[in-house]
Order: sequence, then structure tokens, then C-alpha cells
Amino acid sequence: MTQADKYTIQFANLSTGKQEFIFKVKDSFFEQFENSEIRKGSFTVQIELQKQTTMLLLGFKIKGKAVVECDRCGDEFPLSLTGEQHLIVKIGGEDMDDNDEIVSVPSSSNEMDVTQFIYEYIILSLPLRRTHPGKKGKNACNPEVIKKLEAILTHKEEESGPAEDPRWMALKNIKLS
Repeated sequence: MTQADKYTIQFANLSTGKQEFIFKVKDSFFEQFENSEIRKGSFTVQIELQKQTTMLLLGFKIKGKAVVECDRCGDEFPLSLTGEQHLIVKIGGEDMDDNDEIVSVPSSSNEMDVTQFIYEYIILSLPLRRTHPGKKGKNACNPEVIKKLEAILTHKEEESGPAEDPRWMALKNIKLS
């Protein structure tokens, strides 16, 4: 079974109404995507499919953990992720332009590969800033890296000279009426 076969939904023979599909995503899933932000992870993707005569309504619920790199110290750590996304699939909409939430498949199709959608929706659930979760205001990052960062920052502050430009100091003495 290929990777694409694992994440394919056979919809042609499904009856009209709701169906549910559950997919397990492991480390090998992310290996097929070059330059992926996630290299390791374990997710459960629940897809609720509402079949209608000319379209499919898909609801993706994603829950799991990804091993990501901390933006502050560079160490890897496990990050819990959850997310929900929706997709509309028009059947027989060959002339329609696809967008982020609506895609079309030929009326001759009887299956749909959801691999790319699962990947994109997991990536979309990543926070913009990824740092170690701290406990009660404490930083959980690598202490050696934090010390080096603090040393660099204090060294730059010392080199930068006075914080205020002396040419503007005279403006502080001006009184407005």
C-alpha cells in the first residue's frame, strides 16, 4: 500500500448522508513533503464527510503532537496541536476555478486523495511562534542558549551608547502654551 492509498476516500459507492473516516498520521507521513516544518509527529485526523448529489462537504478535525524546533533556543520539543478545517468538493465542476475551501473533481472520479489537505491543515494548526511551554512564567528553553542570548543582548546595549540622541534633548525644555 502506497502512502497515497492510505489517505484516499472512496466516495462513489457511499450513500448520501454523513460518513466518518479516521486516519492515523505518523512520522513517515511527513517524510514525503520536502522542507516540511514538521519532521516527526503523531496525529489522528477525523474526517466527517457529508455526501450530497453534486458535492461533498468535508470537516477535518486534527489532534496530535508534532516535534518542532523552538524559535528561541533551537531545541526540538513536542507541541500539542488541534485544528478544524472545512472543504467543499464539487463533483463534475471541471470548469470551476479551485480556491482554498472549494475544489472540484471530474464527475468520472470515484475517489479522492486527501493527503495534501491533511498535511496543509496540520501545518495551518501550527502557532506562529513556537517556544517551549513554560510553567508559571518560567522559561523552559535550553539555559545555556538563553545565557548566550542575554550576553549578546547586553553587549549590544552597551555598545549602542546613550539611548537618547542629545540633539533632541533641547526639545524637552520647550514649553507649550
